[in-house]
Amino acid sequence: MRPITIIIAGLALASSSFAHTLPVGARALPVNTKDVYMVAPQYPLEARSRHITGSGEFILLSNPSTGKVYYVNMTKSTGSAVLDLACVNAFLQWRLPKSWKGVRMPVTFTMTGAQY
Repeated sequence: MRPITIIIAGLALASSSFAHTLPVGARALPVNTKDVYMVAPQYPLEARSRHITGSGEFILLSNPSTGKVYYVNMTKSTGSAVLDLACVNAFLQWRLPKSWKGVRMPVTFTMTGAQY
C-alpha cells in the first residue's frame, strides 16, 4: 500500500523552484533558510477515511519585516471544506523569507502516494 501524501509545489527559494512531497505527519519542510518555517498541512482523518482527495491553490500574504503569514486567500478550493481548512490552518503558521510579501501555493491531497 502506498503512503498517503500531501504535495506542495511552487515555492521558490534561493532562486530555484522545487516540488516536495510530504508524508502524513511531517512536521516541517526541509528548508535551508534559517528564519523560514513551514508546517505541512495535516490530512484530516475525516478526509482520509472517506478517501477525499483534491487540488487547490492558495495565496499567502506575509509581513515583509517578519515573514509571518497573516492572511491566506483560497483562489481554488480543493473541493473539500475539511481539506481547505487544513491548508489554511497550516499556512497561518508559516514564516516566509523576510522581504517576501507573499507566495502562491498549490496543494494536492492524494491517496495514491508520491508521483515523481
